[in-house]
Amino acid sequence: TETRTLRTPQFAWRLAQPNAILLTQEPRLPKRRASVIQEGRTRKGELRWNFTATIDTTTAPAFRHVLQVPAELIIDSISILEDETERLIRWSRLGNRLELVLTDGTTGTQSVELTGHLPLDMESGTQVPLPLIQIVDATISDSRMRIYQDFHTDHKLHLVGVDDLPPLDANGIKTERGIPRLLAGVHLTNNNASPALAIGAPLKQIHVSQALFIAPSGTNRFLITTWIHLNELEDSPQRFSVHLPAPLTKDFRVELLQNPNEIIPYETIAQTDQSLDLVFDSVALQEQNTLRIESSVVRTDAMLSTTPKVDVSQAKVDDFLLGISSTLAIQSAESDPIPTPLSQTEFPHWILQNDQKFIDLKNTQLFRASGERLQLIQTQSPADRQTSPPLIQTNLWLTDPRAIVGETHISLHESDQELLTWSWPSNTMLRGALLDGELLSATIDRDAQSLQLSPSPSLHPNQLTQTRTLVLHWVQELEKPIPRFGQIDLVLPKPASETIQSANITVFPTNQCELITNEGLMTVDQSKSDTGNVDSGELVQGHLPIQGDSWPLSFWTMDSRSENVLVVCVLLLIIAGVSHWGLKLNSGEWLHNYPAIAWALLGIVWWACLAGSFVGFSLVALSPLYAIATKLKTVKTSRDVTIRS
Repeated sequence: TETRTLRTPQFAWRLAQPNAILLTQEPRLPKRRASVIQEGRTRKGELRWNFTATIDTTTAPAFRHVLQVPAELIIDSISILEDETERLIRWSRLGNRLELVLTDGTTGTQSVELTGHLPLDMESGTQVPLPLIQIVDATISDSRMRIYQDFHTDHKLHLVGVDDLPPLDANGIKTERGIPRLLAGVHLTNNNASPALAIGAPLKQIHVSQALFIAPSGTNRFLITTWIHLNELEDSPQRFSVHLPAPLTKDFRVELLQNPNEIIPYETIAQTDQSLDLVFDSVALQEQNTLRIESSVVRTDAMLSTTPKVDVSQAKVDDFLLGISSTLAIQSAESDPIPTPLSQTEFPHWILQNDQKFIDLKNTQLFRASGERLQLIQTQSPADRQTSPPLIQTNLWLTDPRAIVGETHISLHESDQELLTWSWPSNTMLRGALLDGELLSATIDRDAQSLQLSPSPSLHPNQLTQTRTLVLHWVQELEKPIPRFGQIDLVLPKPASETIQSANITVFPTNQCELITNEGLMTVDQSKSDTGNVDSGELVQGHLPIQGDSWPLSFWTMDSRSENVLVVCVLLLIIAGVSHWGLKLNSGEWLHNYPAIAWALLGIVWWACLAGSFVGFSLVALSPLYAIATKLKTVKTSRDVTIRS
């Protein structure tokens, strides 16, 4: 017999008599439930539009979605994701109808994202309907709209037709750093609402006063400070940007002049030439309307042969002041206007009231300028430059167990008329040489052990520092690997010049270098160092006088202090065990009778806390042996006395 499984009936009728029943079959349609977020952002004569929807499909598989999209909106991209997989296979558009076809039927949840833009007619009095998008045959559980005004917009903007729509609460509004000003955020509870963007009158320019100061900072850097004072903000753009040229972006900070500890929200936009645009909200600065931007830059001819130009976009500069150190001077050309010198009494009050501690009026020259870049020159005499900080900086890396990697920086002054001869030992290979950033290694014999250079002829008279920088990259091979606890003897590359009297030495990382031992070598406090932190940890620095034909440098190396502490703890356990259980000694009595253990403990403290040296290691290793030998000798003497007795 054949067993057949009958499905449970969904409908049943009781008939009084047999009768014909007419059944009509209709397709089951999928039911959609969606939540929608629509965002608009005005930018450079257009409205950028972003539509995001989460669609849940039930009752039947959905093979497509249909949207109502205004014909004026230009579509840039469409994406439909389900379980992080793209489900959109194609889309078509006819008038306001946009049909999205999926790869196959689904009853899951899809995330639909559509981006586009709408050109704006920026004529005053124009109203542009917002390109709201609707989902056909869907129940909308939540619909939100946010409109932002970008800082590039130069007109007043406001929304009309949103008064009857409930506003979003604080949780529904984006407040991330860098987001433009919010014009409106509402719930779209009424499908018949027709919000529009109203174009108002053009905004006025922001009026600012600007001051630029250049002052020495340490031995090889300059501190460049820019003050920007907002003079007039009424009917002005809500946002403005400050353009920092590439050299000023390496190390900078932004502060409010009235309250340096207050955090300033601003957006950073990187440019292709490595410069930066810092975008500020002028509304947040109305009560504290003076910015100070500090940049620390390396003192190079290419950077400071002319003053850097810091531009403020969408702003009119009412007054521009230039302050330079007394060691600098302006090199004027025939075609350039001559800046007007000012007295200290003409210094801007909006800086003096709040920033006197950052200004050295006695050593500052003040000018009223046009804001254009100016040529600068160095006013120090050659004699002053020769007595300036050391001309040579050598950095050593102890990262390779069989080689020392070195980098030597030499500043060549215009006053050095003699040929500079730079020599290095036979076990040192010159990997490359750069003169003012230009590669010289191609002109140097790899087997050579010296290099001659005449710095003067190529110097330009208008260069700020009138110096050139030579950088040598070299590797010195060692006959033996760097020992765990040992001494390394180096002969560093050395200049042959009477005008060069000294050099700075920097050795890092410090977890491998404990003590530098060389006559005349002094450690330098990090707070007085211009090089700051390198890699990690404090620098081990020294000042090495150049004497004789050789330039040796010796130092001890050691592993990290944590490993030393572990070794010391193990040795202490061994000594304690041998003393108490092996030799049956009383610790206090033994310390009194056998001072060797006291020396051993002193060696342990020396080794762990002061420096990694062979003396401390020897005391730790030999003292227990000496103590044991002394104990055995004492036991033997006691036996001899007992036998004689």
